[in-house]
Amino acid sequence: MAKPTINTYYSPKTTIDRGESTNLVWSVFNADTVYISRIGNVSHTGGKNVSPTVTTSYVMNASNDDGSVSKTVKITVIQPEPPEPEPPEPTPPIPEPPTPGECPDFWKDPIGWTLCTLTSGFSVFIEWFGTSFQTFINSIQTWAAGFTIEFWYFLQNPVESIRNWMNDVFVSIGELTNQIATGISDWWKQGIIDVGVMITNATNSFNIWIDDNFSGINAWWENIKTVWGTFWTDAITGLQLWAAEFTINVNNWYTANIQPIIDTINIATINAGAWIAGFPTFIAQWWNDRMIDIGVWLVEATTNFNNFLGDFTGTIGDWWNDRVIDIGVWLADRTNEFNLWVETGLPGIVGNMFEWAKPAIQPIMDAVGFLGQIVGIVTGTATEDPKIAKHKTDVQTERDRINDILGRP
Repeated sequence: MAKPTINTYYSPKTTIDRGESTNLVWSVFNADTVYISRIGNVSHTGGKNVSPTVTTSYVMNASNDDGSVSKTVKITVIQPEPPEPEPPEPTPPIPEPPTPGECPDFWKDPIGWTLCTLTSGFSVFIEWFGTSFQTFINSIQTWAAGFTIEFWYFLQNPVESIRNWMNDVFVSIGELTNQIATGISDWWKQGIIDVGVMITNATNSFNIWIDDNFSGINAWWENIKTVWGTFWTDAITGLQLWAAEFTINVNNWYTANIQPIIDTINIATINAGAWIAGFPTFIAQWWNDRMIDIGVWLVEATTNFNNFLGDFTGTIGDWWNDRVIDIGVWLADRTNEFNLWVETGLPGIVGNMFEWAKPAIQPIMDAVGFLGQIVGIVTGTATEDPKIAKHKTDVQTERDRINDILGRP
C-alpha cells in the first residue's frame, strides 16, 4: 500500500469580495482519512461551499497507514471600501399616514394591503432565487465535477468504485439537501414575516413539489443501481464461468493429446538409454569370449605344433617360435585396440545414432560413471572387466611358457 494521492483540490474562484461565496472541489485516492481545516473530515470526492469573511487558507490532509500528504487552497477576500459617514438622521417626524413602500392597514385599505403584500413576497422570492438558488446551482456544478473524476476511477475498478461512488453521491446529495433545506428555511422565515398566510400556502405547495420530484429521482436512482449491479454481477459471473470452463478444456486437451506423446518419449528415452548403456558391455563380452577362444586355439595349436616338431631345433624352430610370439603380441595389441575402441569409439558411434536421446541419457551416464569412480576410489579395485583381465593373464602366461621352452629370459 502506498501513500494517499490528492488528484484534485482547487477552487474555481480563489478571489472573492467579502460577503460572496466560492466552492472547494477535491478528489483523493487511497486514503483512510481526508480532513480539511475549518471544515472537518470529508469524503474522498466532493465539494463544499465556503464564505470566508477574511483571506483564509484551507489545508487538506489525506492519510493512511503508510503516511499522509497535504495541499492548500487559499481564498483571498477583498474587503469593501469603508462607507462614507452618513449625515445624522433627522428627528423623527410625527407619525403620518403610511408612506409609499409601506403596506397600509388591512382594515382601512384591504386592496392596497393585498397588493403591497404580494409585491413584498415577490421581492423576497426574487432575493431567494438570486442567492439560495444560485448556491443550489453551484452545488450541482461541484457535484458534477466530482462525479466526472469519480467515473474515471469507476472504470479502473467498477465493482468497488460503484460501492464507494454510491456512498459519496449520497453524502453529496445529503449536503445538497441540507443547503436546499437551509435556503428554504430562510426563505420560509422571511416569507412568514412579509407575506403571511399566502407565503405559507405557497411554501407548502413548493415542498410538495420538491418531495414529488425528489421521490422520482430517488426511484430512478434505485433503478439505476439495480440495473448496474445486476449487469456487473452477471458479467463477472459469466467471465468466471468462462475462465473455469476454458481451463478445464485446456487441461483435458493437454491430457488427451500432449501427455501421451511426452510419456512415449520418456519411455523410449529410458529404453534407449538402457540399451546404449548395456551395448558396450555386450560387445566387450562378446569380443573377450572370441579372444579367449582364439587364445585357447593358439595355445592348443602351439602345443600340438611343438609336439609335432619334437626335437627339431634351429632356425625353423626359432623362426616359428618368433612368429608365434609375434602373432600373440599382434593379437594382444589388436585386442587392446579393440577394447579401447569399444570403450571410447563405439559409444560415440552409437551415441550419434541416438543424438536426440543424449539430453535425457547423458545425466544417467554421468551418474553411473561418477558412482563407478566413487566405488573404485573407496574400494581401491580396478574397473577392468574380469574376463579381459583373465585373458591378459593367460596370454602373458603363454608367452612366459614359450620363452621358457626357447630358453629366453
